[in-house]
Amino acid sequence: MSIIASDADNQRNCWSFAPRYRIEGTLELLSPLHIGGEDITHAELKNKNEEVRVNGHVRDYEKMPYIPGATLKGNIRAWLDRYGNQQQVNIKYLFGDSASQTTNGRGGMVEFHDAFLVQPIQASSALPYWREETKTYLDASNTIDRHTGVVADGKLFYREMVPPGTLFKVTVTGNFAEQEMVELLLALLSRFNDHIDEPIRLGSDNASNLGKCRWKLDCVSVLDKNGVVDWLAGPELTLPKDVMRTFTAEQLETMVQNGNKFFTEGTGRLYTMPINLHFCSNFLVNNPLTKKELELPEEQRPPNHRPLCNAKGEVYLPAKSFRGVVRSRAEKIVRTMGGFCCDPKKPCQPVYNETDKKRLCPVCLVFGAAGWRTPLEISDFTVIDKGEEKTQEFVAIDRFTGGGKDGAKFKAKSLYRPILAGKLGLDFHRLPDWGLGLLTLVLWDLRDGDLTFGFGGSKGYGACRAEITPWDDEHFRICAEMSLGQFREIITKYVETGETAWGDANYFSKELVDMINGGG
Repeated sequence: MSIIASDADNQRNCWSFAPRYRIEGTLELLSPLHIGGEDITHAELKNKNEEVRVNGHVRDYEKMPYIPGATLKGNIRAWLDRYGNQQQVNIKYLFGDSASQTTNGRGGMVEFHDAFLVQPIQASSALPYWREETKTYLDASNTIDRHTGVVADGKLFYREMVPPGTLFKVTVTGNFAEQEMVELLLALLSRFNDHIDEPIRLGSDNASNLGKCRWKLDCVSVLDKNGVVDWLAGPELTLPKDVMRTFTAEQLETMVQNGNKFFTEGTGRLYTMPINLHFCSNFLVNNPLTKKELELPEEQRPPNHRPLCNAKGEVYLPAKSFRGVVRSRAEKIVRTMGGFCCDPKKPCQPVYNETDKKRLCPVCLVFGAAGWRTPLEISDFTVIDKGEEKTQEFVAIDRFTGGGKDGAKFKAKSLYRPILAGKLGLDFHRLPDWGLGLLTLVLWDLRDGDLTFGFGGSKGYGACRAEITPWDDEHFRICAEMSLGQFREIITKYVETGETAWGDANYFSKELVDMINGGG
C-alpha cells in the first residue's frame, strides 16, 4: 500500500479521527557534532589580546547545545529522498512541501521536536579548549597555502563541537490514519545505524566523519479512539499521554521490519577502502597549549607541542587533516599534467543546482566545493599500534650569531613509528567515472611514502607508507586502470584544446560497481 494522502475524509461532513502517535528515543554521538549557531568567544582564546570569534553550536534556552527539530527533519528527509522507494512513499505528504507557481504549499504530517541534551560526557582534559559549563570544546581548522606550503594568512577558524558520547532525547509525533506511516518513521530512524548504505548524519562536514550517531528506540505509544473514550470517561481528567497505549518490543521489531520495504536496499554505491598508515618516523598532530597552561610554572607546563587526542584520550589523525593532504596532492598532480584546478585564494564558484557543477575544477568535483558535497567519505585514523612515546627538545638557531636563540627552546611530545587505521569510502553514485583514476594517482603516492601528515614535515616528522587493502584486488585494479585512462583523456583534451570535459563526466554503471565490489 502506498503512503499517500486521501481526500476521502475531506468529502465527509463528519469529523475524522486519526490516532496520535508518539515516538521516543535517544541519539548518542559517535563522532563530534557541529550545527552552526551564533558566534561566541572563549576566555582562553586570544589573538594579540583581542577576542577570537568562534562559530558556536546552536544553544537552547539554558545555553546548552541541542539538535533543532528542523535539523532532524531536514537530514532524515534528504536521506529518504535518496534511498526511499519513490513509488510507494509520498515524501511531500509526510514532510510537507513549499508553495510554487502551480501548487499550494502544505505542512507535513510528521512533527520533529527539538532534541535536548540529557547526558553529557564528563570533563575531558584531552579535548582542546574544553568548556565545562556547556560540555563542548573547540576545533581549529586552517588552509595550507599551495605556494608557500604553510598556513594561509587569515584562514584559521574555530568551531564549537559537541563531543562523542553525548546523548540527546528525541521525540517524534504525528496524527496518522495508517500505521504504515509509523512503521516508515521507525525504519527511517533506525537508519542512523545503517551499515548497508550511507547512514543518516547530522550537522556539518559529514564527509570528514562528523555527525555520526547511534539511535536507540525507547518506546512508541498511541492514543486511538478507544483511548480517548476511556480518557474522557475516567474518574479524573489526566494528561492524554498518561492513557496512551504502549507497543511491546516484539511489536516494534515487526514494525521496523515492515517499514524497511519502503527503502531501496543495498545499492552498493558506497565502497569502503581500509587504509593503514605505517609511520616510519615521529607522528604528531599538534594540540597547542592554552593560555592557562602557558601561565603555569615551567616545571609544570606540558610540552609546547603535544599530540591531539579524541574524547577517549587517544591519539588520532583527524579525517579533515588526511583530506587536506590528499587534496593538496591531487591538485599538484592535476597541475603537473597540465590541467587546471582552483586555488584556496580563488576557489571555484559555489554550486546552486545540478548544472552548476560543470563550473567546478576536477579536484573540486572529487573533493568537494561550496554547495557540492564530496563523494569521498573519510574516517578518522586511530592508533592500532602505538609505537613509542618520545619527547624531543628543539632550539632555534640565531641567524646572526650562529648559536642558540635566547628563549627559543621548546619540546615536542610525539609517537614514534605508530600504525594508524582508517577508511576511505567512495560513493559511486556521485564519483565521476574518471575520479577513481585521479584517486589512483594520489593513492600511489600515499603507498610509496610521498605524503606526510601532521606537524614537522620539514623536520622528518609525519613520513609514512600506506597499506591499502583493495590494492591487490583484481576487480578494483581493472576498474582503477580504466578510470585512470579516462582521467588522462580529459586532461589531454584540456591541454590540447582548452576544453574542460571533466564537468560532463558520466558516473559508474551498475556493471562497473558490481565489478569493483567483486561481483562481476
